[in-house]
Amino acid sequence: MFGFTTRFALICMLATVACDGDVTVSDAGPGTIPGNLSGSDSDHSDRFGSAVALSGELMAVGAPGDDSDPADADERIPESGAVFVYERSGVAFNQVAKLKRPDADPRWGDRFGAAVALVDDLLLIGAPGAELFDTSDETREPSYRDSGAVYVFQGSGSSWTLVATIESPAPFIDQQFGSAVTASGDTVIIGASGADLDSRDVGTVIVFHRDGTTFTVATDTTASLR
Repeated sequence: MFGFTTRFALICMLATVACDGDVTVSDAGPGTIPGNLSGSDSDHSDRFGSAVALSGELMAVGAPGDDSDPADADERIPESGAVFVYERSGVAFNQVAKLKRPDADPRWGDRFGAAVALVDDLLLIGAPGAELFDTSDETREPSYRDSGAVYVFQGSGSSWTLVATIESPAPFIDQQFGSAVTASGDTVIIGASGADLDSRDVGTVIVFHRDGTTFTVATDTTASLR
């Protein structure tokens, strides 16, 4: 058996950092990973791959940390989020679209793409940081910060059109509706991880019934599960 001093020396010889002198830390990662995909303009902290959905030849990948870059660089909007759409050709996936929050100017922390789901020709995208607005308020000031929403796109290939926006039936601040999304047939289930029930941030999921591109809460009650 090796003594403590000998074992420590062996660890120093095998470790990837020095036991004396300066230590250099890098977050560059292991380099190219076989079979990996990344967005066409992936950048620092995009968190590409936070959510993935696959249906037939179509794949959607969420990057909730993606920044919006308007013409004026000083107006960059961090973590507005994006979703990259791919089509499969054999064993390869080719990017055909990049989707952003369409219904309003993207805002800091929307995290559009934190959750994705595919059903039929629909792509559902969660944005748990989206802020809802009172439509009667002409100032467009947010009414519910981080209430969240799910955006429903219809299409294929490079062509996608927003056809519905699903909001919580009881929106509130920091509810984070859209933090998770799944769909099967005519049923859609959406997570709201920040929902307050009998205490703060208990979380809930809400069940919706889908009729084409129309989404309604599945029951006459809250349809919440926990």
